[in-house]
Amino acid sequence: ERVLDSLSRFQDWLRGAELWAVSPASSQVPFAVAKEELKKFEVLQRQIQEKLHHLESLNRQYRQLVQANGISLQCRLRAAVQESNQRWDNLQERAAAILKRLKYFVSQREEFEWERETVQVWLTELDLRLTDVEHFSGGSSLEKMMELRVRGERPLVKDWGSQGTYRSYWPLATPSSLSSE
Repeated sequence: ERVLDSLSRFQDWLRGAELWAVSPASSQVPFAVAKEELKKFEVLQRQIQEKLHHLESLNRQYRQLVQANGISLQCRLRAAVQESNQRWDNLQERAAAILKRLKYFVSQREEFEWERETVQVWLTELDLRLTDVEHFSGGSSLEKMMELRVRGERPLVKDWGSQGTYRSYWPLATPSSLSSE
């Protein structure tokens, strides 16, 4: 009787968790929705791990009943325990896959936002230097461009290029490329 009550409570929780995991908002959703969904699935993942103890306890109780009662144990209880184990495994795998997908999406978006902000700052600084050179220095256009290049942030551009990001958009100017323009 105690095993059946415990099994019933576990299956009720399992049913609710499966319903929660059946249709996640994890693909083609706005960033804010994905971030919220990530938090929800982190909670679900913790709950799944916490319920592992309950499932192991059910399995122990079931084995003890089998040892005590032998063959006379109902097949229905055996099937219910096996089904609960399988459903828990499936839920755990599904939640882990969804969590992995959400973490990847959120991290990609956060990385993109960080890079966008970095480029925005860099372009603003470049615009300020360009304004400074255009309005406050004498000389030809070539001399002004060389001054910008000397004052430019070479390591930042070089670093971006080494990561395979922005290099094709902002190649470093060379004196020969400047004189041909």
